[in-house]
Amino acid sequence: MTNPMEICLADEVRKALRAECCGAALVLALTISAAYGKIAFPEEKVGKRYKEWYRRYCGYGFGSR
Repeated sequence: MTNPMEICLADEVRKALRAECCGAALVLALTISAAYGKIAFPEEKVGKRYKEWYRRYCGYGFGSR
């Protein structure tokens, strides 16, 4: 099940894009993985945390080695 806060942040990215605030949308989109990675994997270092969060929630096979 999707976390309601994640939906809210995704909606905010869409709103920023509709308002043609591309820089704000990009920063917010990049923040999602950092914020939720910290929540999901608080003990991991940032690089490993980001990779694990991405693999689990977005992993379409990118970067898998």
